[in-house]
Amino acid sequence: MSLSWKVVMQKIRNRIIGASILCDTCQYNWGNVCKKPERPNAKVCEEYKRK
Repeated sequence: MSLSWKVVMQKIRNRIIGASILCDTCQYNWGNVCKKPERPNAKVCEEYKRK
């Protein structure tokens, strides 16, 4: 299984400065747009896009 560059960078960032919840600042965080089971507490997400 290959990890995307985005996920690798999120994991490195989480180790350096501490894990933060991504859903609060994601553009897909409204209605039923995000179907991830980790929502609303995802700390790593391949589909994350900042608002």
